[in-house]
Amino acid sequence: MITARVGGQQVDIRGLEPVLERIAAVAGPVLSRMETYGGRLLTNARAEWPVGRKAKAGPRSRDQLSMEIVLDSPDRVALRLYSGAEYTRYIKANKLGGRNPWQVLLRKPAIDNADELAAEVKQLLVDVGNGRSQ
Repeated sequence: MITARVGGQQVDIRGLEPVLERIAAVAGPVLSRMETYGGRLLTNARAEWPVGRKAKAGPRSRDQLSMEIVLDSPDRVALRLYSGAEYTRYIKANKLGGRNPWQVLLRKPAIDNADELAAEVKQLLVDVGNGRSQ
């Protein structure tokens, strides 16, 4: 018997090799698309991020922007954006109409374009489900 631990129980997985192969085939391309999407968001935000003129000790807020892809729950993978600068939420930029750059340059574009990423991932899953490789 070939088994795997699922929810604290041993489950017979004989015959699931084709399913497991399809899961492996889709994981890399999905993560790659998510990384590309997040990287594009960060690159665009950093290009427009307001930077003060005063020399500061330590890294600037735009240099502390980062992302990670996490398993949010057993059935959900999430792309998370972060700022290591504690003061990011207090930044107001004149060139952004006095608005917060985190909201304008990262949060809003991420929400507005999430459907595009979801559609790409959905199509990838359909393709792999139909036996087309990526």
